[in-house]
Amino acid sequence: MTKEEHVKKILLMPIECTTQKSKNIFRYNGRIFSSQEYRGYDPDMSDFAVGFYKIVYNEILGEKEFLDKENLNIFCGDTMNTCKKIVKRINNSEAEEWYNEYHCLANFWLLPKHVGRSSSCTARLGLMQFSKSKRGIDDYVDKFLNNYKTHYIEYSRHFPVYTEKFTLENIGDNHFLEGSYCIGKDIISFSNNIKSINDIREKLEMRAEYIVCKKGIELYQFFSGLGIIE
Repeated sequence: MTKEEHVKKILLMPIECTTQKSKNIFRYNGRIFSSQEYRGYDPDMSDFAVGFYKIVYNEILGEKEFLDKENLNIFCGDTMNTCKKIVKRINNSEAEEWYNEYHCLANFWLLPKHVGRSSSCTARLGLMQFSKSKRGIDDYVDKFLNNYKTHYIEYSRHFPVYTEKFTLENIGDNHFLEGSYCIGKDIISFSNNIKSINDIREKLEMRAEYIVCKKGIELYQFFSGLGIIE
């Protein structure tokens, strides 16, 4: 396999969180196992995912510590295509497959904490209208992007640093969505047409390939340093 193929394979590899307190990331039986400094056990905020964000979003994150509390309100890991809604659109055998594979780096991005990880605190702050999981968006990437585009001014009032980094002109490129979820500034609608798990897999494959084109060298070094290139 080429370096690019190794990187793409790991970007699509399922991730599980371990209960280990010390940092430990390893590969076993076609999966990545990772410790998690961030509270709870959520693969999109695992130590492995955090390392990924620091590399692919390095120009955006700058020198700030990613897990700094103030920074987390602006940039926090999120799973792009989740499980809850999609499994209702496909058959049971495919639903189990999707549940076992959807937590992977190619399916992770950064959103403001109260957008991607909304909670009771989000409601108390009156920010639920921006939640990616609210009714009508339901954690679908295309629906969220359309909502972001339509209500960009409102988003910019509440999340000014984020909207400064992810403008209507560059959000597709800065999130590595070109060709999979966007073509230039145009959003590719797909959520209403999902009939099979392969419809989502195709999106993840395309995003993984775009990430490899942009950040493949740095990611190969990161994965190699962790000893997960096989």
